[in-house]
Amino acid sequence: MRNAVKNKLIRRILAVLMAIVVLLRVMPLSNTDTLAATAVHADGITISVSDETGEPLSGAGVLYSIDSRENGKKYKAGNLTTDETGAAVILEGSLYASDDLSLSAVISKAGYQTDGITIADAQITSESQDFQVILRKDAVVEEASEEIQEDISKEDNPDETSPEAVKNEEDEPKTEENVTPKDEE
Repeated sequence: MRNAVKNKLIRRILAVLMAIVVLLRVMPLSNTDTLAATAVHADGITISVSDETGEPLSGAGVLYSIDSRENGKKYKAGNLTTDETGAAVILEGSLYASDDLSLSAVISKAGYQTDGITIADAQITSESQDFQVILRKDAVVEEASEEIQEDISKEDNPDETSPEAVKNEEDEPKTEENVTPKDEE
């Protein structure tokens, strides 16, 4: 009787584990939020890009591929740039097909980090869907930018001990006031 109870318990545990595996497989592996389309692009599938503070990033590169179960891989692919609202329309809403499309994309912008695959096989679930992506500033670029700013401010406002501020006597033009006569023998 104990063996029957053990077997039943093992089967239930395995069933729960299999259910968890199925749920994890169905969930998209993207690190993006999916919301309704943007106000500016209400009738289309968009990718919106912003920085860590939530400010839209215009000029970000969007390399994308939309796969279709019916029409095959790379049903639609392209390379776009985000507009002033930080959005790029990747598919018109009229081309949406229910339970058919998935999106993969790489988002990049100079001075910001990218991971190579920003969106991976995310399901497109409506004709007016927005995939939101947040890019983080690249620490190396930020440090270099700060150093350049410091160098520029030093050039604009040299202090009295800097080499730019110390004048060499040879650099001064010779005038009667600053020429010392040599003693003649």
